[in-house]
Amino acid sequence: MQHQAQIDAAHVSEGKYDYSSCFSLIKEQISQADLAIGNLEVTLGGKPYRGYPMFSAPDEYLQAIKDAGFDILLTANNHCLDRGKKGMERTIQLLDSSGIRYAGTYKNLSDVAGNAIPVHQQKRLSHCPTQLYLRHQWYQGYLSQYRKLY
Repeated sequence: MQHQAQIDAAHVSEGKYDYSSCFSLIKEQISQADLAIGNLEVTLGGKPYRGYPMFSAPDEYLQAIKDAGFDILLTANNHCLDRGKKGMERTIQLLDSSGIRYAGTYKNLSDVAGNAIPVHQQKRLSHCPTQLYLRHQWYQGYLSQYRKLY
């Protein structure tokens, strides 16, 4: 999450943000995990960057998350539509280009089937379909709300 004070603290010059110290105290622990999963409770919806109540973080925040060692980000939460459909789709585009896997929000339902996430299960690598997240009762309600909006 990125409140306005965090965005302001990362601002280093016009249009530039530095989050390199953001995860410095926990980077080692995150990187040591077999699978590091985080909740991306903010959009990367572009400018203007804002905190509460309609969050949108600078793109550099995602690079800091990647550098900290996160493997998967969960995107289905109460802030995934803070910048509307365009903000959600921009967040997905940036996640796709970063190489960080994600689960929870998608540009369309056909993207869900092709987005299997590898997980460790009984000492072997298998795939967990992200459809599991779509079946979560809360998310189904949120998806219904999204369909009404767009």
